[in-house]
This record gives sequence, C-alpha cells and structure tokens, in this order.
Amino acid sequence: MKMVLTLLSLVTFIQLNAAPRDARECVVRNGLPNFYFKCNNKKTVKVAYFGGSITAQPGWRVQSLDLFRKQFPQTVFEEIYAPIGGTDSLLGAFRLKRDVTAHKPDLVFVEFAANDGGRGSQTNSIEGIVRNLWNALPECDICFVYTVFGEEPQKALENGRTTEVVAAYEKVADHYGIPSIHMGVEAAKLAKEGKLIWKSAAGSMQFVAGKELNELAGMRVDAKGRIPFAPDGVHPYLDTGHKLYTQAIARSLPKIEAVGAKQSSHTVLPVPLGKFVGDVDFFDVGTVVKPGQWEKLEDLEKHFPGREDLRLFVPSVWRGTPGASMSFRFSGCSLMIYVAAGPGTGMMEVRIDGNSKKYRVFDSWSGVWRLRPFLLLKNHDPQIPVSVTITALGDMLDKRDYMARINRERQFDANPAAFAPNDLYLCGILIEEGRLLP
Repeated sequence: MKMVLTLLSLVTFIQLNAAPRDARECVVRNGLPNFYFKCNNKKTVKVAYFGGSITAQPGWRVQSLDLFRKQFPQTVFEEIYAPIGGTDSLLGAFRLKRDVTAHKPDLVFVEFAANDGGRGSQTNSIEGIVRNLWNALPECDICFVYTVFGEEPQKALENGRTTEVVAAYEKVADHYGIPSIHMGVEAAKLAKEGKLIWKSAAGSMQFVAGKELNELAGMRVDAKGRIPFAPDGVHPYLDTGHKLYTQAIARSLPKIEAVGAKQSSHTVLPVPLGKFVGDVDFFDVGTVVKPGQWEKLEDLEKHFPGREDLRLFVPSVWRGTPGASMSFRFSGCSLMIYVAAGPGTGMMEVRIDGNSKKYRVFDSWSGVWRLRPFLLLKNHDPQIPVSVTITALGDMLDKRDYMARINRERQFDANPAAFAPNDLYLCGILIEEGRLLP
C-alpha cells in the first residue's frame, strides 16, 4: 500500500480538509437497521466489501463475514468482492455502479481512507459513493471502516487522534448518519504500551497464551514480547493485525445493532456538503476499438495471472501496438479510462477536441500487472460533446531506471524481454453523468 500514493493519475474534484478528531473505535450514529432487519427476516443477505488492498487480503473481510454467519446461522450471507489494491475513493466513486450497486448489496463496508491519505480528504468522492448508492438502493446500509497506513497516522492514533482524511470521512458520516469503525484504535493502544510493533518481519515468534490476555491469546509475539502487526507496517498479518481489526468489528457490531433492526429507506437525502461525484456509467472498450489495430485478449488469466482486478472488474482487455489508436465521442461531466499497466507497456497520447497530452502508463510499479485508471477530463459541461482519440506510442523509456527508483531493478534484470514492448492495453471507459455518442 505504500505504492498507492503513486499508483493513480487522478486529481480530486474538491479537496475539503477536516481538522483531526479524537479517535473513537466505534461511532454508531443511525446504525445498520435495514441490514439487521434483513438478517432476522431474509434467507439471503449480501455484504459488499469495497476498498483497497487491505480489504482484498483474506483477513478482516473474510473474518467479519464469518462473524455474521455465526450470529445468524439461519441466514445465507453472500459476499460481494469489490476491493482493488492501491485505489482510492475517487476511483471508488467512479466504479461504484458496476462493481457494487449492480450486485444489489444489503450492506456495504467502505474502506478507502488509507489510500486517500496522500492526496487530502476526498469528501466529494465519499459523498458521491453515499448518495449514488442510496439513490439506487435506498434500503442498503453503509458502514465506514478505517485501517492504519504509515508512520504519521500510526503516531497520531497512538496519541488518540485521527488523520485529516478520517476526520473528513467522519464529517460525511455525521451528515448522513453512517456508523463507522476505526479498526486500528486497539492496535495503536497496544503499540503505545510497547505490546505491538507496527512493522516486523516474521522472524522467530512465540505465541501469546494465558487467560489474562483475553483477546490477545494465540497471537504471535517477537523476542521482546511484542505482537508483529504487519510485515510492511501496512498490510497486516492474517493472524495478528487482521485479527485485531476483526476484534474491533466484533466489539462494535453489538453497539451498532442496539440502535435497532427496523426497515427504513434513504429516499430523502440531506442537502449535499458540496460538489460530489455523480452517477458514472462504464462502457466496454470493445464498442469503440477498431479490430485489426487492436487485439482482444481472450484468456485474461493467462495474460495477467493472479490479477483479480484485471479479470473481475473489466469485461474485456484490448491490446494495441505503437501506432494503434481509437476514437470516440461522448457527453458528460468527467471522463476516466482504465488501462493495464505492466512490464510491456509504455506511453499513450490522448487528444481531446484537438488538445493533445502524453501520459506515461509504465511506472516504477509496473514490474507486475495491475489495473490503472487515468482521469482525462473533469468538470466539463455535459451539454457540449467531446471528441477523444487515444493512441499507443512507441516512445522509448528507461524502464530499468524506473524500477531502480524503488529498488526493484532485479525484476527487470530477471526478464528484460518482458519489458521490451511498448503496447497499450485498454480496459474500460467511465463517464460521469453522460454517455457515448454515435
């Protein structure tokens, strides 16, 4: 997750910073009444997990769903898997409709605060997620969850304070009555007491034992008796950091449930806090690319092994060699495209109504494949049609140098041939409050 600060070529619409607050593990607000009503009265309940790489890990996501299954054994819980590593709430607002809303969840956990940390508080994105979700599914409940990212947030939390980003989320949560759980509060308390270390290689560990330790029993400790939270200080170990995250949820859920389990509908929303990301539609690149110049990749698992973001969240991937281009027209407020970034990628040119700009798809993290979004146009008048041409460029890049900037040149040296192509992989078109035009 340290990579997230460089992963996205995105610019927030509005940066609305909020002053840090006192950290609280759980703020119940209006609770999750629809969710608990459905747990008591429905045979099937869908829970969506919407966030970044910490949510993608098989940790608190899997463990919290297990909590629900144990509490309501008569109910079948279906998981809607919707995390993409290294992505923030702005991309979340853009992909909400296709990746979450379309599956009709009953509860959505939103976890983007850690990834939002490098660009300020994205109140407009979070508010867009809330309003667009409730406009489509007024009986769906939402819960904000916060993880811990980086030394400064860890120190702030140890001193009982949130980051500005979490405070901005809390501002939105206050406005809409959304419950929130800060899963890192207890971990920070243990760190301040010298019982936990945020970053630690597995090394030689022992296991905590003893009834007096309660929830800490069974967790590993190092030679100094400290619980190792994560190997990198960010992505928790499943049996320590993620276990602490899940325990925070387990402590919080009874408080949230106590608010009530009565059906209600979010059909009447309060006045917005500010400008927010509107409704976004996703369009398959296959509707606009030119066969012959572009090749549709038929076996995405073969091309992108283990990359769920490039298999689950895009309907198709089209590869173009240098010189290949595609053009389309659209109306709308904002335009984003998905590309695949990886060893065999390079540069692209985007021409919008005659204005040209080059974008570098390949970056220091492109030793492995991943889905990468580019926000190409924002705050446009939707009444004015826009013409767009995207072209794969053959510009030569010193890819080894980019890899060396984060000490990953060995990936290049192990297989330089994989880095030789400068192809462009197009994966999707996202338009805010608009559509493709003939």
